[in-house]
Amino acid sequence: MTSFIIRRVLQSILILMIVSALVFFALRLLPGDPIRMLLSQNQQSEITPEQIDLMRHQYGLDKPMIVQYISWLGSVFHGDLGRSLFNHTPVAHEILRRLPITLNLGIPAFIWALY
Repeated sequence: MTSFIIRRVLQSILILMIVSALVFFALRLLPGDPIRMLLSQNQQSEITPEQIDLMRHQYGLDKPMIVQYISWLGSVFHGDLGRSLFNHTPVAHEILRRLPITLNLGIPAFIWALY
């Protein structure tokens, strides 16, 4: 029984690593520049290429994707999920703020599904 549980835990960790890598790289391969998405139309016409490069450096988007992934994964293991690009608040705070609504919808749906 113990070996079964250990095997399942190891499989779960492997699956989580694979899924996180797939999602991370899939999001990075989407067309478009994340920095340009953050800027409004007026800001895009006024900003210089040097300022865009500086923003890419600040967000770590100038590094290779594998380095970005390893850095992100290290932060996640330390409890830092990053900062929201749109709200400029910690992502963990945003998740906690929305958790009551999620549970309010999810728990009744789960109970409904059991019947």
